[in-house]
Amino acid sequence: MLFLPGDCVSTQDIPSVKLIKQIVLVFVLIVGVIFFGTAGYMILEHYDFQDAFFLTSITISTVGYSFPEGMTTAGVYFTMILIALGVSVVLYGVTSITGSVVEGRLNVIMKLRRYRKMIEKMSGHVIVVGAGRTGRFVMLELQQLGKPFVLVDQEKENIDRFKDILKEEFPYILGDATDEDVLLNAGIKKASSIIVTLPTDSLNVYVVLSAKTLNPTMNIIAKSSEMNAAKKLTYAGATNVVTDSQITGIRMARIATKPDKIRFLDVLAFGNQEFRIEEIYISGDSPLANKTLMELGLSKTMRVIIIAIRRESNTIFGPIGETKILPEDYIMVLGSRDGLNKIAEMAKK
Repeated sequence: MLFLPGDCVSTQDIPSVKLIKQIVLVFVLIVGVIFFGTAGYMILEHYDFQDAFFLTSITISTVGYSFPEGMTTAGVYFTMILIALGVSVVLYGVTSITGSVVEGRLNVIMKLRRYRKMIEKMSGHVIVVGAGRTGRFVMLELQQLGKPFVLVDQEKENIDRFKDILKEEFPYILGDATDEDVLLNAGIKKASSIIVTLPTDSLNVYVVLSAKTLNPTMNIIAKSSEMNAAKKLTYAGATNVVTDSQITGIRMARIATKPDKIRFLDVLAFGNQEFRIEEIYISGDSPLANKTLMELGLSKTMRVIIIAIRRESNTIFGPIGETKILPEDYIMVLGSRDGLNKIAEMAKK
């Protein structure tokens, strides 16, 4: 969790339940001491209620008014006991309440430092802007893929709701993503991608503009609610724009007409099953570069199949054994999780 300079520490981060209980306990103790003192003076010194209550109040508060004349020995000893009780209750109340507040703020400060260091060390991570419905699905998928991410949202309730879903800690920034300082604190200079899922298209355009300015080479994916806004997001610098209504409509129509094919593709692309499809980048130093598919024999050794190769603006579908993989190619691979992980490691070398 990361609070930016000037942000107020939310009271939800302080153990408020514990604090309220301690305040109630201190209040009950103070009322009890006042009742004990008032009743004692009425019994021992035969004062009326007003005088007994007044004397009790100035005694436990140690105001220092003059001592009443004619007080009996029992009254003197009772006053000494009452002073000790009053000081003890006040001291306990101040220390316990202060301790709860300090403890809560200390936890916030420790999380602040821990997550700030975590974000500073991150590189190639994904920044997710918005913890709404779309943003939550994005982060769940990133978690499943093992991709580190930083969440940016200005609503604490949205973040807390996702924390309950994820069941584990994750770095986030509580702030407005339209502020460039917020994106800088999220590590946008070293991030590989930013996914903008705010509910308003105009805000998404603003964030995309800021992200493009701060990191022109990063992958920028933005959500669009309206078809007309998709063009504006592209003009603003979005690499890819996803129009939720369009994607939903197309998917529903295909499920209605070709349910089996859609189900099969979902298993490959999104499922938790053993086999998946992934796109992998081939670096210049990779042992896969400058070799044909026949030479590599990946289907036999790693249980993977290369179904396409994306090379600059061209895509080779169904490559044959003599097809050569070149540096900076993107290969579309179908295979097991273990096989895909091995290929990804080889592609980076």
